[in-house]
Amino acid sequence: FFFQAEDGIRDVAVTGVQTCALPILLMSRTDRGFMHRREIDIPGEVLAMALSANDTRLWVTCGTAGLAQQSDFEAQLMAFDLPTGLRVGAWALRKGVTPDTLAVSPDGSIAYTSGESRVAAWAVGAAHAIARYEASTEGRPVTALALSSDGRRLVAADTTGYLTAWDTASGQSLWSLRISGASPHTLAYVREGTRIAAASGDGTVHIIDALTGAPIARLIRFDNEEWITITPEGYFTASANGDQWLNVRLGNTVHGIDQFFDVFYRPDIVERKLAGEDITPLITITLEQALREPPPRVTIAVRETSHGQVRVGYTAQSAGGRVGEVRIFHNGKLIATHNPRTARPTARDKLAGNIDATLVGGENLFTVVAFNAANTLNARPVSGTFVSKIDDGPRRVVLFTMGINEYAKSADVDDLRFAVKDAEDFARAVTAAITQGDAKTQLKRIDLRDRDATREGVRRTFDELARGLKPSDIFIWFVAGHGMLDKNAQYGIIPHDWNGKPDPDALLSAGEILDASRKLPALTQFFVFDTCHAGGLTSLALGLYDARLAVLARNMGLHIFASASATEEAKIGRAHV
Repeated sequence: FFFQAEDGIRDVAVTGVQTCALPILLMSRTDRGFMHRREIDIPGEVLAMALSANDTRLWVTCGTAGLAQQSDFEAQLMAFDLPTGLRVGAWALRKGVTPDTLAVSPDGSIAYTSGESRVAAWAVGAAHAIARYEASTEGRPVTALALSSDGRRLVAADTTGYLTAWDTASGQSLWSLRISGASPHTLAYVREGTRIAAASGDGTVHIIDALTGAPIARLIRFDNEEWITITPEGYFTASANGDQWLNVRLGNTVHGIDQFFDVFYRPDIVERKLAGEDITPLITITLEQALREPPPRVTIAVRETSHGQVRVGYTAQSAGGRVGEVRIFHNGKLIATHNPRTARPTARDKLAGNIDATLVGGENLFTVVAFNAANTLNARPVSGTFVSKIDDGPRRVVLFTMGINEYAKSADVDDLRFAVKDAEDFARAVTAAITQGDAKTQLKRIDLRDRDATREGVRRTFDELARGLKPSDIFIWFVAGHGMLDKNAQYGIIPHDWNGKPDPDALLSAGEILDASRKLPALTQFFVFDTCHAGGLTSLALGLYDARLAVLARNMGLHIFASASATEEAKIGRAHV
């Protein structure tokens, strides 16, 4: 048994073999190791010990006759003065009670014992228990106790997982809560008494608000070392495959939490919840709502149709929420969308389709993501692989740079001084890196400056790239100029011929940019936006590429770099970019 005293000195008490009545060996840790203090004789098997925070009082429960947890079991509670080693109190407990948990007040004057459906409070100098707290509505014995560091609040759990907290001064119940799963065997006040951690033998730790009893999160560790932390609203963070090991139930229907990965895998929300922040503004849907409209089940099949070509087939079957949009990715890059939400999709019970794709040399990973009819939820992505032995030929990098200093309607937007120079500098840097790094790599440059960088000029360039790029190509797009948020608060690039209106159709909108990216065959793409509000595109892209696909995208797909967040303005001198 280890105890932490108020001065930071850690004491250890060792009972020896539990089946024998042996002395307690009391030791203190010093700079030179552990120092023997004294031995205290105990008349039976030690069940529990608790040391007061001020290091003056030791409380012990021990069995004196019979077997623990049996009706004929007999036990005692004792209190010892540590400075002298003298026993200052002893009480014989009711027959059949197994007091295997103790909690002690900071000054050591009061102890609380488990073993019955009520928590008993004992004080030095009192012949009997000074108070009893009803801890179980079903008459079940208490299995865990914890006392706050100031001794003002007590919490107990029974064998059914029913928790109750009290104010020790008044004896009034503060709150009660029944937690799911195995009942806690250990309780502790943490975070300066603001939280309660309730640990169970099934590897679960419940984090509870100590003042209100409101559940905050469940921390679950599985036998295979996977783990998951989930909030009551259903948002979670997990190890690589931790979400595959947790099921949730609505009525008689059971779903794996991984079916709701896209919406509920939110480490940021879990972190805020654990930090005590209000997550209400971040919640778009709760797990209970999601269970009523679950995403479909998906299967995938990849087969070769000709040399260098495969056909990716999928089936999305309703699991209760019907079928909405379906997205297909190749090595992490979006290549096709079926039944898109923007085209008033038809809700179906089943949706099947095929997409032809051109392979690259080596492993090709195809992934299908399917949404429910409301397009609010999608399940864990389902993937299939195909290993190709084709020769991609020489590596080719296609570099497309845009720099806009001058705008046709400068009354609506300020001209810039260094945007064209930034585009030229970027192009020179990439060119130098490629020519010096690998002589076999081919480079193709496309440059649009000022009056050539119109909305139509950019669209025409992307149409030509869609016809000329190969899947094995690397595509880099750099933009230096003005950016803005349109009337829908979505990011857009301001072309040279902008008409001054905040309409998506007047800009190179985020949706248009992502659609152009999807149509480009190149599986590896880098977008670098040196503009105002460039982070607005990143926010949209993160909504499109979920947490797991973002990992694939970083390895071999779409990469977006923004010079400003969604609400920031970049500056050159006095002008906003």
